[in-house]
Parts: sequence; structure tokens; C-alpha cells
Amino acid sequence: EVAKRLGKTIEFQDMSFEALIPQAELGAVHVIAAGMTPTENRAKKVFFTQPYIVGDSLLIVGLLNRLDIGSLEALKQKKRVVVNQGYTADLFMSTIEGPELIRLETPAEAFLALEQGRADAFVTARNTLIPFFQTHDEKEYVITPIQETVEQTAMIVSKKYPDLLKQIQAVLDEIEADGTMLSLKQKWGIHV
Repeated sequence: EVAKRLGKTIEFQDMSFEALIPQAELGAVHVIAAGMTPTENRAKKVFFTQPYIVGDSLLIVGLLNRLDIGSLEALKQKKRVVVNQGYTADLFMSTIEGPELIRLETPAEAFLALEQGRADAFVTARNTLIPFFQTHDEKEYVITPIQETVEQTAMIVSKKYPDLLKQIQAVLDEIEADGTMLSLKQKWGIHV
């Protein structure tokens, strides 16, 4: 929607999450629209738009037969916890003493680790789960919110293109004001 309103074409590039910011720093990637959470450290390297998703809580996900992992306190008891490398859950769980963190690239890999018994729990943001539960039965899992945690999502623009940041932010403000943002969130089942 942003590219359409700016009259620009998009060339999608599929790369690991960890490569995104370095590629933007180089100017090889102009914009990142990959569920990025603004952090102070990242803001030293790239520009962020204002968040367009706010309040996406972190969740503990476990198999239904694993009721012993339903709290942050339980995870501190040396549980094996999957996080997606570089995601907000990774940053949050890295500050918690006790769990053994297993960093994997994708949510699909995290669910596979759960199902194979290589992990006790998966910690992630609510909206990360939406695509998975479109094809899998949510009732097979125990899902527990981690109190007082929220994730925000913003677009990133390379610092090599400051004018592009202004243009994108203006469009994001416009689609928020005209109701398009809400419509898109509803279409894609994004909660918040």
C-alpha cells in the first residue's frame, strides 16, 4: 500500500533476519517491512517510522501436554526455550536468568523444535503466531501471555535515504487517518 501510494515498485529480497539491518546500513536495502521492533541500538544504524502496530504481547507457547511451562517463572527452571534470533522475544528472554535459549531463524523451525521435543517452549509475539495457526490447530498448544510485555512494529529505512523516510511516514500517517491501516490489519488478522 505504501509503495502504491508513493508510485514506487517493490523488489522483494528474502534474507535472514540478522542480515536485514546490515544490508540497510550499506544502502543495499532501502526499506525493511519485516515486523521490526524499534530499539535504541538499532536506531543508531537505521531510521524507524513511527510504529504502526503497538501492543503485540509476548507469549509462551507449549504443547498441550506441557502444562509446566505456563509462566515466566516456570521457564526460569532451566527450561529449553526457543526464540527467533533477533526478534523482540530473543532480546527479552536474553535478560532472563535460567532458561536455556535456543535461537532459530523462523517460527516454523521453532514449532518443529517443540513438536520434536528439542524445546519445552517457544516465546514469541502474538502476531507471529497468526500464519501458523491458519493451518494448525491452536487447541494443541498452551498459550500464556507474559505480563507487561509488548512489541511494537515499524518500518525501517536506510540512513542513506532520509527523504524516503519522510515520504513513507507521510503515507503511513495518511493510511492510518483514512482507515486503510485498520482495514489491512483486519484483512491479515493482525491483533492490537
